[in-house]
Amino acid sequence: MGVVDMALGKEIRLQGKSGFSSSLILAFLLFSSAFVAQANPDISGGRHADTEIGRIVQQHQGDGFFTLPDRNIAFIDQLGNDNSALIDQQGMGPNLASVYQSGYGNQASVTQKGAFNIGLVSQQGNHLDATLEQDGHEFEAAINQAGINGQVQVLQSGSGYRAITVDQISRSGVGATATIVTR
Repeated sequence: MGVVDMALGKEIRLQGKSGFSSSLILAFLLFSSAFVAQANPDISGGRHADTEIGRIVQQHQGDGFFTLPDRNIAFIDQLGNDNSALIDQQGMGPNLASVYQSGYGNQASVTQKGAFNIGLVSQQGNHLDATLEQDGHEFEAAINQAGINGQVQVLQSGSGYRAITVDQISRSGVGATATIVTR
């Protein structure tokens, strides 16, 4: 199922079971630059099925010619219940953003303004929160979280190549918090 909103740019939602074939993904990427896959197994013992929210917004600010090298590319892959992800790409492109979440009650947000940025978020666990903001050009950031109640925020601004990776494991349930700002 897809939804396209030209007033906001592109917003595409695809819901279904995991196990999309590689040929389907390849065909989709040839014609579009946004992909959301969500699987919601009933892990609640049959009491109720919770929801997944995945949203991608892309706004191209180029010269009017939308060519493949200028494309922003976004992926969201969620497995579990009550997970929420947002990717907002407002730059000239190309930018790449990806969010993978597995578990319960996780939230992730990736915002990219500019060009040549790469932002990756991977969360496996429960009640994890990740925010990645890239405002400028030539940034790379990866957030990898596992466990319970962890929180990571990475803010990159300016220009010039900068790369950062945050690996965080919250095992105690108390949760760990990390904030990284680069300018």
